[in-house]
Amino acid sequence: MAKEIEDLSVEAIATQRFQDFFGPLLEQGLTQFQIATKAGIPPQYFSDIKRGERPVTELIARRLGEEFNFNYRWLMGTSNTMEIPTS
Repeated sequence: MAKEIEDLSVEAIATQRFQDFFGPLLEQGLTQFQIATKAGIPPQYFSDIKRGERPVTELIARRLGEEFNFNYRWLMGTSNTMEIPTS
């Protein structure tokens, strides 16, 4: 990451983590449409998040986290761990 996490807003952290997580999937050949459709979110919204034009909302983070098996709070920038909490 270009900047240290503590220097960024929660929204900026979410955008950076979105890029960090989904960038490699896109490089491996998955399309934005495939990722968005799999998670049940509009492909245009996914694209807008990727470009930094829309925020990662809790609903979007939950859908992506559920589908791709990570802690949605991590994506939102409110948790430091990707692992899904067990309780």
